Amino acid sequence: VEDISLILSGAQTGEVMREIKKQSLLIKDVSLLDEFNDSKTFHIIYQSEEKNLTNEEVSKIREKIIISLKEKLGVILR
Repeated sequence: VEDISLILSGAQTGEVMREIKKQSLLIKDVSLLDEFNDSKTFHIIYQSEEKNLTNEEVSKIREKIIISLKEKLGVILR
């Protein structure tokens, strides 16, 4: 489980959530946790049916999420 705070300059919450979810099959759920102006915090649940995930595995997915959101939607990490 992880929370990521992002600044959405024009991007819609729903499209950000869909883009996060598309980054890995290990992402089981994405929800909006908090919002203030253009800043939103998303709650992300990572889960594997076969094993416990390591911090390294989750870090790689998080990096992929951040790069994708920045390139496709102009969203930046807060």
